[in-house]
Amino acid sequence: MKQKLVLLFALLMQGFLQAQTFQNLDFEQATIVPYGNGSDSLLIQASAALLDWTVYLGSSPWDYVVYDTVTLGSPAVSLQDSLSPFPPLQGNYSVILQHSTGGSPTSAAIGQIGRIPVTAESLVFDAANYNNLLVTFAGNPLSLSQVGIGSEYSVLGANISAYAGQTGELVFTDISGGSEWLTLDDIQFSSATIPEPSAFALISVGALVVHFRRWKSNSRWMSLGGAPHSNGTSTAAL
Repeated sequence: MKQKLVLLFALLMQGFLQAQTFQNLDFEQATIVPYGNGSDSLLIQASAALLDWTVYLGSSPWDYVVYDTVTLGSPAVSLQDSLSPFPPLQGNYSVILQHSTGGSPTSAAIGQIGRIPVTAESLVFDAANYNNLLVTFAGNPLSLSQVGIGSEYSVLGANISAYAGQTGELVFTDISGGSEWLTLDDIQFSSATIPEPSAFALISVGALVVHFRRWKSNSRWMSLGGAPHSNGTSTAAL
């Protein structure tokens, strides 16, 4: 009987710890489910497309993402696969974040609540056009530095050791408008250390944080170019 109780406790703890860890960090668990009545093939359900992630436009959660395309200036989060004109950086899927380039400044972000592995020293991921990227954990900005380079993207890293074993929300935000959109992929926690970012990189992160707090205080969620309906959905204008 005692052995059965010990085994049950171990299984419960294993399930609890697994539930707390970050999931789908490479976006490969995407399922394409049409949004709403499916009349717009460019919109898909966020909860299925970005399993385990929350999509934000401004400070508000969003229930759909754009599929295999980008907007013409409206804020958006989109999922891209190999059939897209904007193919993935790695594997079958990448995510694009687009801050608004007209109208009210509105950011685009994805976030996930989880527990950082106790052995983690760094956070590493692939990114393209990341000049306006802000990464935070539990509301704390992470200092990023380039630790590698791919054919059309960079590998970025941040020292995460101070938060090892802690639970919080990891958020990737495109906080400023520009002519190019920000692409993310292959997010990982690593036990390897990374070099400290340069003073210039630290200054850049500081500037992004100031900008982030400024737009956050005035942020209003908005639709993808259309007027929001009473139920919180909107008519997209891509």
